[in-house]
Amino acid sequence: MATTVLQVRLDENLKNEAAEIFESLGIDIPTAIRIFFKRAVAEKGIPFELRDPSAIYNANPGWKAFMDLRKQAQRSAAAGMSESEIEAEIAAYRSGK
Repeated sequence: MATTVLQVRLDENLKNEAAEIFESLGIDIPTAIRIFFKRAVAEKGIPFELRDPSAIYNANPGWKAFMDLRKQAQRSAAAGMSESEIEAEIAAYRSGK
């Protein structure tokens, strides 16, 4: 079997983070790349789903509700509150004041 060299430019942090993950799985970067290529050939395409991340979140009702509440908070006075101010407001609400 003939082999070839593949050279890729990557952000160094991305490479290091991925290398740590691969190492925890007991493989090195070249092995991970070979696995990716073998799966791509077997599946005749990218071996995972590619789509806009916002599509995933927007399809999740819980995430959409969270984002709606976040936007609402950013429009209100709560956006400028510190953590201790928010905790004090929650405590006051819970005590009925």
